[in-house]
Amino acid sequence: MPSGHVTVTNYIGGARAPHLAESDLETLINLTMHDLRVLLGIKGVPTFVHHALFRHAIPQYDVGYGRFKDLMTEIEQSAPGLFFAGHYRDGVALSDSIVSGDNAAKKVNAFVTAAIANHESSLAA
Repeated sequence: MPSGHVTVTNYIGGARAPHLAESDLETLINLTMHDLRVLLGIKGVPTFVHHALFRHAIPQYDVGYGRFKDLMTEIEQSAPGLFFAGHYRDGVALSDSIVSGDNAAKKVNAFVTAAIANHESSLAA
């Protein structure tokens, strides 16, 4: 990247306005630059532009998806040692998936640690 420049990634469209993503490149650049001026005070025009269209890039939970998350929690509670993790459990962003995996690893560790402690105490009895 040239000195004095920054890289900015923008997303246009999404579940609420999918038609915007189908706009021509000039329109997309104009929309993006307008928003960047308003939000960040950016002036000027882009030096480089890379455009990629992903029609189904980031999934969205449907209204009511919380009931499935509640069901997963109920299943975990009724089946000790079974743990759900991933996008469908804790969020669609990459960071959500990482946090979900970390949380699952902590649950697994606690489960195994408790099982070992129970086994050792039963041997001592």
